Amino acid sequence: MSGIDLIRQVKNQYYNIFIVVLSLHRDFEYIQEAMRLGAIDYIAKVELDNKNMDQTLERIQKRIKKEVRNTALSIFQSSNELEQGFLLLAEKSLENTIVPFYDQRVRGQDILYFSLEALLIKTRNRQHHQEIKESLFNLPKWPISLLILELYEGTYHYTFDELKNLVLQHKDSLLFYELSNKHQKVKIIELNDLKVPDIQSEKGIAKIKDRLVSLDWIIDNHTLQGILSELKVLRLSKSKINELLFLTVNKCNRVYSDVFPVDLELPPIFEYWTDVEKWFNHTKEWIHFHVFSQSFTSETNQSVLKAISIIEHELNKALTANDVARKVNMSRSYFSVCFKAISVDIPLTNIYELPE
Repeated sequence: MSGIDLIRQVKNQYYNIFIVVLSLHRDFEYIQEAMRLGAIDYIAKVELDNKNMDQTLERIQKRIKKEVRNTALSIFQSSNELEQGFLLLAEKSLENTIVPFYDQRVRGQDILYFSLEALLIKTRNRQHHQEIKESLFNLPKWPISLLILELYEGTYHYTFDELKNLVLQHKDSLLFYELSNKHQKVKIIELNDLKVPDIQSEKGIAKIKDRLVSLDWIIDNHTLQGILSELKVLRLSKSKINELLFLTVNKCNRVYSDVFPVDLELPPIFEYWTDVEKWFNHTKEWIHFHVFSQSFTSETNQSVLKAISIIEHELNKALTANDVARKVNMSRSYFSVCFKAISVDIPLTNIYELPE
């Protein structure tokens, strides 16, 4: 059997195998026939010396990757409709990570790269779908964290182009909000359960900014969790969240400057949304520890913190001590005692001079 015959037989039985011809032949017609039958490269043995071996192998590797992507792209775009499969999203390149799946379970034509950090595995039937899902969970060691979106046939309404645009526009945001920490290697969610970032209105951002800098979230855990829920729904970018938290920290440091032993600071980076939640909960407890008076109950301390927030917001209004006491559900006389005891070191304008 000649080399040409072997190429013809292999491609007939295993069409997804990539063939590189290594031969002594330099005949143009022989090379042309090998390429026509499906070989992706042709190497003359004289090329394989110590000087250019690495370059030759690198050229072959790049050509295989290009063939995989081009073949997959033509298959997916031919119908522009997806049936079922898995969309893998990561913060780093998936090219080496996905290598273990290039076997009998996944053909090269089943994988399409949207980018180096996002690829789609198309499954052929329900059994194949379940096999791939188990493999994604059971691969011994994932070197990177993955968010995997599971696509079920007939349960979503994305076209190929719509899904591609979703990934390219919102990949970083999806990873930030859906992964919980760097130790969580794999998370699989159904595409229909995905909360896609919406166009944030200026009104919605302004509202959450007002709630954050009001420092109401310091008062009690219920208020804090409510604000965090509103903030998460907006699906803001990391940079926008950092901007809002910078304003919040500055307000805390200004209001409680004479109470805090050191200024509050933001961490260098929030890798995931859960890091934001942890920071808020820790910061609230830290403020309570340094501001709360041990002579009063937690409820009384919270009422005084609420009073401070009210005064900060309404100093330009005709506000009386009776007004503030009523708003925090305390008697005028008891409010005055507690307020002066707890807030004695807090430098708020006119804080002690509220009229009766």
